[in-house]
Amino acid sequence: MKKLFLGAVAAIILAIGVTFIVSTYRDTDYVAKNSEAEDSVSSWNAVKATYINSEGVSLSVDGSQIPISSEDIYIAEDGTILYSQEAVVSAFGCGVNVYDETNVVIIKGSVTITVDIGAVTMDVNGTAVTITAPLRYVEDVLYIPQEVITNGLGYSGGLDTIALTADFTCENEALNTLPSSYSSADYGRLPSVKNQGSFGACWAYAAISAIEANLLPDEDLNLSEEHLMYNHGFGVDGTEGGDQILSIGYLLSWKGPVLEDDDTEQVVKHVQEIRYIEDKDYEAIKEAIIQYGSVECSVYIATISNLYVDFSYYNYYRAAYCYPSSDATANHEVIIVGWDDDYPAEYFEGNVTTDGAFICLNSWGDGFGSGGIFYISYEDALIGTSNVVYTKVEDADNYDNIYQYDDTGWTANIGYDRNTSYMANVYTASSDETLEAVGFYAIGEDTDYKVYIVTEYTGTDSLDVRGTVYAEGILENSGYYTIELSEAVELSAGQSFAIIVEINTPGVGKPIACEMDTGTERTSTITTENKYSYISSHGDDWECTQETLDCNVCLKVYAKDR
Repeated sequence: MKKLFLGAVAAIILAIGVTFIVSTYRDTDYVAKNSEAEDSVSSWNAVKATYINSEGVSLSVDGSQIPISSEDIYIAEDGTILYSQEAVVSAFGCGVNVYDETNVVIIKGSVTITVDIGAVTMDVNGTAVTITAPLRYVEDVLYIPQEVITNGLGYSGGLDTIALTADFTCENEALNTLPSSYSSADYGRLPSVKNQGSFGACWAYAAISAIEANLLPDEDLNLSEEHLMYNHGFGVDGTEGGDQILSIGYLLSWKGPVLEDDDTEQVVKHVQEIRYIEDKDYEAIKEAIIQYGSVECSVYIATISNLYVDFSYYNYYRAAYCYPSSDATANHEVIIVGWDDDYPAEYFEGNVTTDGAFICLNSWGDGFGSGGIFYISYEDALIGTSNVVYTKVEDADNYDNIYQYDDTGWTANIGYDRNTSYMANVYTASSDETLEAVGFYAIGEDTDYKVYIVTEYTGTDSLDVRGTVYAEGILENSGYYTIELSEAVELSAGQSFAIIVEINTPGVGKPIACEMDTGTERTSTITTENKYSYISSHGDDWECTQETLDCNVCLKVYAKDR
């Protein structure tokens, strides 16, 4: 989606004219002094909006620079400053629940805002607050006025239309105070309960349920676990066991997801971002549940003869489970869909002494627990470990082409025993197209990066990191990220090009994620033929990883046809 299309000449004229105007006048300095004041203000707003939308805006929240797409901040012709639903979720840490494209509930901490699309009044924790501009859809994207962020949530700051920067600071302590209990079910974000039957496929059911929770309540899809079980790409039988690595590789490589009963196996969504949450970071888990509906995690379920949950650890009548022993090894996958800090410790079997539990959705049908839901104590050994959140699930028409060498995803790390390394993948354009974004893993926190592009690749001598930087930033959480380029790059069919990323991950000596056959049956399907990945310690001397390390660099490229 593009909000504005400007011809080259018109864009240059507009940029020169508006740059002069913007540098000469601030909004507060402009005072109409004649009978045409209203028309002048309207025209000025339209010109300013056109300019700002074409240039793009940077966003900072509480001092952190937030990677956003060019469409996340939009100026309407009437001058209203708008933020996309995605920006409000990812940048401000809110849950944004949309019901029937008419009603919106925004949640952060202990603040809840309810507002109808098109209305000029919002309810903030029971108090009516007037807004001068309503929420609206622009080309099928929901946009939220800046007033909701400032007057509703309680942030100070806003968009500087001269510097083209939007800076916000949290001034409302309630935003940082989580409620004592929360359930995604109360907001229509609980997926349907499913039953894995005799398959050892909890890993697939958990991943698909997490995707479904992300899309709810706006979209209620029944996605196929079976397709994931049989098409993950690794050399193991997905019906006999698996883990997050299998599901993440499948989703990031666009093998799925597909609808449950669709014989065409058409992929209906593209997962463009995942985030890992540190083990036992309960506050981060709770925040992610509000934002994205659920958190997938690994647990240990003690069973008797692999048939029944051991009643030494499970209170059948309360659907309450806790295995506190540190000798636990994960053997099951669930999604966390809520919490209750006051859930009584005495409801659990064994020596549980602290109140509080996570609310989890299982994959053993509605006959287990309370309609498929059960409680796991905060004292459980593994609850809140191996956490993954699917943070960007987009429509399947977001890009036309994906270039990748890592069909199964991240299986190993490589580097030069230093925080900073360079990685590159060389591809050949399959059509006349524009490069729009790149994707890669940050394998540690606070990873900073720079992205370069070589449009005419002729050999490793052309892997130059002294040219234009097409994207740069800092990724606070480990995970996989799709990074939009600052400007689209046009390519012709058959043209060889390279993507280079300089990556720096503090405390990590091998910061490059790669796909490598580690000598097990699991990774035996990984191949390196006709793939061209390169790494370098300083961005000058490059080695081909297929030749020296027998692996493929995890660095994807996304393009749209011209």
